[in-house]
Amino acid sequence: MLSKKSKIYDNRYRQIKETATGLFAYYGYYKTTLDDISEKVGIKKNSLYYYFESKEELLDVIVTEIFENMIKDYERKSAAVSSSAEKLKLFLTELMNPHYKSSERFKITKSAFFEFEQIIENSYKNFYRRVEGILFELLEGGIKSGELRKHDTVETGRFILEFVQAVEFREYSKSSLNFISEVDVSNLIKRTDKFIDLIFNGLKK
Repeated sequence: MLSKKSKIYDNRYRQIKETATGLFAYYGYYKTTLDDISEKVGIKKNSLYYYFESKEELLDVIVTEIFENMIKDYERKSAAVSSSAEKLKLFLTELMNPHYKSSERFKITKSAFFEFEQIIENSYKNFYRRVEGILFELLEGGIKSGELRKHDTVETGRFILEFVQAVEFREYSKSSLNFISEVDVSNLIKRTDKFIDLIFNGLKK
């Protein structure tokens, strides 16, 4: 049996994770089975359990990695930004970006994307709350810096998040393309930026 500290173990672990991500992205989480993953990797299904206890654990690892990388990217880029409005635009762009960054390596179908978004909202509420918390902090920062007048930052933050999700959903739904990587993300970002400008203009002192 391989040691979990060996390079061979690490390589196989990454291979399984990458393979599962690709299959989840194309077929969806629910349609993909451990048999599909093990066959694609080229190992027996029972061997998967040495690396991951279940399909749920595999998903946990993938979702956590995507989310944490998104937060790190935002924190790194936001260090050079002073305006609360620009930081908010940057954060929302980074919030949408994992889909496009992942689509450079994996073919993410629209159906799998919508399914994935629902799973995140229903089963990963701690991530969802962290996203809300960052939005609230950015709006509070706008009040402290004098960019915004006092307002209910929780209500505004949730409204912004709901708007972004609705625009993203509409952009993909109306498209006749099969993969989200084929959708023009620049239009989505421009509309989100314009919306944030409207919010900040309406909340100016």
